[in-house]
Amino acid sequence: MENMEDMYSCDTDMALEYVEIINDLGQSVVLTNSPPFVLTGIEGVGGVGCNIYTQKSPFQHGETYLGHNLDIRNISLQIDIVAQDMQEMVYLRQQLVSTLNTALGQCKIRYTLGGQTKVIHGKVEKGPEFIYNNNFLDSIQTALVEIYCADPLWYDEHENNVEMADWIGGLTFPTTLPMNFAGRSTKSHTVVENNGNIETPIRFTFSGPCKNPQIKNGDTGEFIKVNTTIQENELLEVTTGAGTHTIQLLNLSTGQISNAMHLIDLESTFFQLKPGKNLISYTADEGKERAKVRVYWTNRYVGV
Repeated sequence: MENMEDMYSCDTDMALEYVEIINDLGQSVVLTNSPPFVLTGIEGVGGVGCNIYTQKSPFQHGETYLGHNLDIRNISLQIDIVAQDMQEMVYLRQQLVSTLNTALGQCKIRYTLGGQTKVIHGKVEKGPEFIYNNNFLDSIQTALVEIYCADPLWYDEHENNVEMADWIGGLTFPTTLPMNFAGRSTKSHTVVENNGNIETPIRFTFSGPCKNPQIKNGDTGEFIKVNTTIQENELLEVTTGAGTHTIQLLNLSTGQISNAMHLIDLESTFFQLKPGKNLISYTADEGKERAKVRVYWTNRYVGV
């Protein structure tokens, strides 16, 4: 009989598709095309459905489209546990159950396909459910796992950022002639490229001193303005996520964080970056030349 390890043997680094799941205790399991946990099936990683909202008037033909939003995502995994003997099988089963414990909170799923890795967060809803194979019970055990993702979007692993204004250059030691003194970057606008396929929130920071800082989307005219004076030892941070937008003021000397949502200009919009290139600019009523501004964003995807 063919050795079970040989049936699934493959260099993990060369695997075209694999999944790593990290629970909220930091425990992880890697599913690839090599033992002991072999990924034999995965569903629910592509596009998701959407909820469509309409209204209908009396005697109207059809309906009027109002809008839509994406539905939740369900990911189904089929795993073959490959062991040398029953003792190892029991150990591997317990490892899988412990890591994919339904009593824990949300887990992080890293999905790699063709060298590209995206991440999503979800809750193990069911599993591992073991399916018995009487022929190879001590060598191969199939397990089924269901993961519920309230946020259906996939994300790049790392956040992007671009500095719009700061002090650049300056003396370095040992010095050489001619000496270069620090100068001010005058770039008050930049092109931010969202390489995802859906709008994504931004996070931006202003370091003082400046008064009433504002950041603007030059393509749509939308802006966010905060009516406050930022001192030299303070950092203003604004995030624009739907349902999660925040405005906070951080004292860099004490570490104290204050909620500054009440300081927002009422004409402001918590805009997001559309897919592709976005022209972003900043200004301030006072101190524009001295402010330090940085923009952060993470590309998001409706499917992988």
